[in-house]
Amino acid sequence: MLKKPTVLFPVAVFLFASCANLVWVEPKVYVPGSTEIEVDGFGINGPVDILPRGTTAITISHEITNAGSSPVPAGYLITETVVQWVFQRNVTSVGWRPGDPATHTIIQLAQSGPALNPGESAVISFGPFPVGSCGLFGETLELDSSNIVVESSNQDNVDEHLFFIPSNQIINITANTINGTLFHEAGRTLTHQFTINSGGAGNQWLYTGFSWIATEGSTADAVPPPTGRVPQGPAPQTINMFVTPRDHEHSPLGFGPSVKGKVTAISTDGCVIKQKAVEVLVEHD
Repeated sequence: MLKKPTVLFPVAVFLFASCANLVWVEPKVYVPGSTEIEVDGFGINGPVDILPRGTTAITISHEITNAGSSPVPAGYLITETVVQWVFQRNVTSVGWRPGDPATHTIIQLAQSGPALNPGESAVISFGPFPVGSCGLFGETLELDSSNIVVESSNQDNVDEHLFFIPSNQIINITANTINGTLFHEAGRTLTHQFTINSGGAGNQWLYTGFSWIATEGSTADAVPPPTGRVPQGPAPQTINMFVTPRDHEHSPLGFGPSVKGKVTAISTDGCVIKQKAVEVLVEHD
């Protein structure tokens, strides 16, 4: 008698672990307040929060959330570390670099983290703590720095920011529009005049940068070009921005190309950074 063959199908069993996931939620809030700017180059290459002039102590508040599917028990460690960056002026560059943590750490603080159910949030605050001087500071916040919480990912536990406390040196940058719209056959044209001054305070500055972003092949340049580490002022300094437009195709959405230019000045003590940006539209004849 023939028997029907028995076919065995392997059964795979997948076990999906339930994990927590601690995450920092933007924005971060500084007391006594801040204004964020975007800095290209100078060792920064990203956002910086500018605090009020003369700030001597700050409080930092930042929200966290449990983005996972498992509760987070209380008691994990949350740390705050602030390191002052070093300003440097040399032949090749002007800007900042991170200070040695062994000699430039301003403060290290820690607190116990709260219990969080899935989807729950809490605001974590550190301070007020003294900063002691002007300049650029790097801040590192870390969730569960002792790694006791079982998480689906630890990649978002560290949050790094830069903040800046200005000195009493004064730098102002203004921009006067000469030609805000160019036609693509115009050739190299003066579009804006920037003026850097000390507002009558009599201090000098470093004209450190002119950067531009353009679409459709247009270009920009500045006269004079940045003078780097060589101090300028206190008499007002004029910088002319020129744009050389290029021919381009019509956008079906009606958006034309543009050229954006930005001038950067830094105080001689490295404790003030100012920027001014403008935009030029490029149109068809």
